[in-house]
Amino acid sequence: MKFVGSFMAKAQYRSKMAQMHEILAIISYEGQYGTNVSNIAHKANLSHHTVIESCKQLVESGLVEQHVDKRNRIFQMTDKGRMFFKEMDRFQNLVCSLNLKY
Repeated sequence: MKFVGSFMAKAQYRSKMAQMHEILAIISYEGQYGTNVSNIAHKANLSHHTVIESCKQLVESGLVEQHVDKRNRIFQMTDKGRMFFKEMDRFQNLVCSLNLKY
């Protein structure tokens, strides 16, 4: 995979877990104020629908919180999400070092 920063440079096949990792990376990078669906979709090169469905799963798992204002859904990482992302990041680094497809 080719990354720009930690985000995908161009569209490539990614497993559902790889997509989730990318979404968590973007939410984590945005910090305490979180980010909206459009920003995640743009940076992860995913459809708006895919981001909404993935974020819904992340919210249900307690890894991400959703806040709705007048026009946007804002997603922020929970403490549980930060711990999970850290472990997932370690796993991804291991997979990449072994030259395996993730």
